[in-house]
Amino acid sequence: MSLVGADEYEFANPAALAKFTDERQAGTKLLIRCECYPKQLPATNGQLGKTISCYRWQHVEMTDEQLAHA
Repeated sequence: MSLVGADEYEFANPAALAKFTDERQAGTKLLIRCECYPKQLPATNGQLGKTISCYRWQHVEMTDEQLAHA
């Protein structure tokens, strides 16, 4: 969903999620790379900010030779 600009809260809606995971979707078989990295939230009200995990998603482009072996 991140690849198409959808918001994270939409994952909580099964109907919306089904639109992206259904076998009939054109991108169902695309390879996608996920990079996880820490992000420090700013301090608020005198308390230290939390560190959360963030995700960066991108399409994996394969050469014709790699596709032939996939």
